[in-house]
Amino acid sequence: MKKYINGYGFAMKGCSLNKLNKIKMKNKNNNKKVNKTQAVELIQSTKGQFFTVTFVKANGNTRTINGNVKKNAVSALGLITIYSPSDKGYRTVNSQTIKSVSFNKTTYTVK
Repeated sequence: MKKYINGYGFAMKGCSLNKLNKIKMKNKNNNKKVNKTQAVELIQSTKGQFFTVTFVKANGNTRTINGNVKKNAVSALGLITIYSPSDKGYRTVNSQTIKSVSFNKTTYTVK
């Protein structure tokens, strides 16, 4: 069988062009748009599982954190406390500055 180059720049042996197109279509469908409230609810629903959040820090820089939350992680002011293993500590995210959340192979972009 011929080798085909997929969208990632490498060949997949034994994979037809039709299968590669299905893979690309599947990847495109894993992006959803949510509002800020839905993004916070999504983070709360992770129930200790790891997720990735991208947000704007107080100094204006964009930051991405991979971590998890415990119950009642959202304060009354809308601050979310996330444990980041790479930073070996807890980090606080302002729910009003969230740009995207990735969880269960799906990326949720905040509109």
